[in-house]
Amino acid sequence: MATVYVVTAGSGDTYRIERVYLDSDQAYRFEEEYNGTGPVEPVQVEEWEAGGLRRPVLAGAVVGTCPGEQAPCCAAAYP
Repeated sequence: MATVYVVTAGSGDTYRIERVYLDSDQAYRFEEEYNGTGPVEPVQVEEWEAGGLRRPVLAGAVVGTCPGEQAPCCAAAYP
């Protein structure tokens, strides 16, 4: 079973997925950099087991670049 690292924000009605990573270092680095900017709503990393998913993890998401990186490395969910 593969683990994916899901960066989320909000709670309850405002809960949302911000990014999805396959690499834990990238996920936690994004969390640290994002929260270091003093956002109104901080993000957190959740570890999800992807083995039981019937659709690709990135379905309905767009690939973007992370802060300080040139190549796409993560997915940003549509709002």
